[in-house]
Amino acid sequence: MDTEKLKTKYAVFDLDGTLIRWQLYHAIIDELINLKLLTDQQIQTINQYKQDWKNRQTKESFEKYEKHLINETARIVYKINSDDFNQICQNVFSIYKDQVHSYTLNLIKELQTKNYAIFFISGSPKDIVKLIARYYRIDDFAGSNLTDNNKKSQLIVMTGQQKLKALKQLITKYNLSNKNSYAVGDTLGDQYILNYVENPIAFNPNQSLFDLAQSKHWKIVIERKNVNYQLTYQDNQYVLAKTKH
Repeated sequence: MDTEKLKTKYAVFDLDGTLIRWQLYHAIIDELINLKLLTDQQIQTINQYKQDWKNRQTKESFEKYEKHLINETARIVYKINSDDFNQICQNVFSIYKDQVHSYTLNLIKELQTKNYAIFFISGSPKDIVKLIARYYRIDDFAGSNLTDNNKKSQLIVMTGQQKLKALKQLITKYNLSNKNSYAVGDTLGDQYILNYVENPIAFNPNQSLFDLAQSKHWKIVIERKNVNYQLTYQDNQYVLAKTKH
């Protein structure tokens, strides 16, 4: 925390698909494959889920793919110790730490200049969330916990409601106000933190979050190639405009 000027406001960001341009769980699975910890059948199933998403088989194809990656990671970590998992996270961090969306990164930088406390709250493993948070000089963070059980690892995946619980704990820890607060997320699991703040932003939302954002008149931001657009609700309709970020 900045001790020279007390921070009273906050902004909270999801990571996968919100700041980082790719899914960290996918990158972790790639590392696990490199270590030969997945069977050929497991790899084939993952590739099928991925292909279903790429082919847009259903509107839920990406969510199913992402959920499968998370479940596979949770199952596989039982086979490795926490030190090995930390090294996997370090490898993923080294590759993806700078592969970020310009909108969210610029928003973080802007809010930091305005003396906001910045938090990352992610369903990704806490080990990698910590590395990214330190790299971007974030005030604090929360993520899925990896615990040791008889020298084996167990991943306790953070749900959307647990994200909100973690946010409330951070607000209390730093004695922050909800006034002018921000949250940025990209999937329906982020709805709890988005609904809690004064300035929710649905960033590159999936269909479920897009529909919810529309119903609640939240700001929607789309980043496509090197152009960012925002949909802002005005006069009973959404207005499209290029963002300043």
